[in-house]
Amino acid sequence: MKIRTISLIIVVILVILLILGIIFARDVCSHGIQITENINPAVKNQLTTLFGADNYGVLCMGELGQVIKLGAGGKRQVICMIKTNETLDYELKVNEIDSLRGSTNEEVQKWVLTEGWKGTVNPGGNETEAPILVLNIPKNTPQTTLKLKIIETDNTGSTKIHYSYIDIAPPPSLLESITGC
Repeated sequence: MKIRTISLIIVVILVILLILGIIFARDVCSHGIQITENINPAVKNQLTTLFGADNYGVLCMGELGQVIKLGAGGKRQVICMIKTNETLDYELKVNEIDSLRGSTNEEVQKWVLTEGWKGTVNPGGNETEAPILVLNIPKNTPQTTLKLKIIETDNTGSTKIHYSYIDIAPPPSLLESITGC
């Protein structure tokens, strides 16, 4: 009788440890993926670092070889940072959203909640955050890579084109969590 009780307790403890291990592995596999609508401070710091102390202009997430991953299953923002040495009116327009792999272009267009940004940027030490795109990505989305073409214009008549690459990563499955990503 005592052996059965002890065996049962050990099995229950092992099952609990297994479940906790799976949850932990899932969290580790999701590390580095933006899974909320708010922008990760590390992404903002990376954009700010790429500016340098004396550089001015517009820099967007996923530009200049940055690896940006957004998690599927909710609203996700794509931002640009603007730094200027004079007061300027800017307009950032998402001209094209191309799916390079995974979901089709038609599916991706259905995710778009808002796109583009317009505003006045004042000089100063801090960059202005411009949310140029908000996507509502379905939870069951396959691994997808997006290429964004962003057109920047300001009131001096200057026009520049930026390209950003964004990876959409679905949450890891139970099997991926068990096997280690």
